[in-house]
Amino acid sequence: MTLDAMESLLRKHFPVRGPGCTVGKKACVNLVLYADDFVITARSKELLESQVLPLVAEYLRKRGLELSLEKTKITHLRDGFDFLGQNIRAFGDRTIIQPSKKNIAAFLSKIRKRIKANAAIAPAALVRMLNPKIRGWANYHRHACSKRAFSYVDSQIFKCLMAWARRRHKRDGKNRHWIVDKHFGSQGNRRWWFFGDDETQKGACERLWLLHAASTPIVRHLKVRSDAHPYAPECKEYWENRKRKAPYSLPDQGNRIAFNYTVRPPRPDWGV
Repeated sequence: MTLDAMESLLRKHFPVRGPGCTVGKKACVNLVLYADDFVITARSKELLESQVLPLVAEYLRKRGLELSLEKTKITHLRDGFDFLGQNIRAFGDRTIIQPSKKNIAAFLSKIRKRIKANAAIAPAALVRMLNPKIRGWANYHRHACSKRAFSYVDSQIFKCLMAWARRRHKRDGKNRHWIVDKHFGSQGNRRWWFFGDDETQKGACERLWLLHAASTPIVRHLKVRSDAHPYAPECKEYWENRKRKAPYSLPDQGNRIAFNYTVRPPRPDWGV
């Protein structure tokens, strides 16, 4: 609630409409706010250091808050920065958003700890335990350029499960081929797929397969229109059309053409 008015403060000093709008548009000062994390972009490093940073620090001071100088970093878009578990970085004239290395490492650490802590659990129970975690993490990053990260995560989970299976049958003296046939199968063109057999309520055998992050489709997020209010009657048709397109489906050809701008606005190169 305290940080919610920060965007109005920046718009007042760097307007994009009305008097002085030309200066505001050239400065490219914009705010992205989520809970207590925010990113402010601008055209130059000098603008952030001399105008934006003191303005935000004074705004927070009046409300009893203090800007953490240790966590605040001014960086160029070419060097990239992490925000909400994703890395934002410019490569040439393109800005790429992908899962950050810290986020991937933290997720894999949780998965490894969960697998090692359940060394004696049944394979089917382990699959039921891991699938929601893999699905939730992959769905969070499905809007970004995450295919390479998904494949890396799948390979690391596979190595951890292979070590889990070897430890499980270490005393039995089973060889590697027996372990692979016992816990890994093939389905379609996919091989080395971890599974577990479980018994249903009717007594039948049900095979549960481990979810792969790479099987999550990449769907680009279509930005919500800035003037669309969920309770405004004139926006009812807009929300119905958006809801009809399901969150996992791509926008149709009509909307894809509508969002192809012929003139690109100047891109902010610096972020704080």
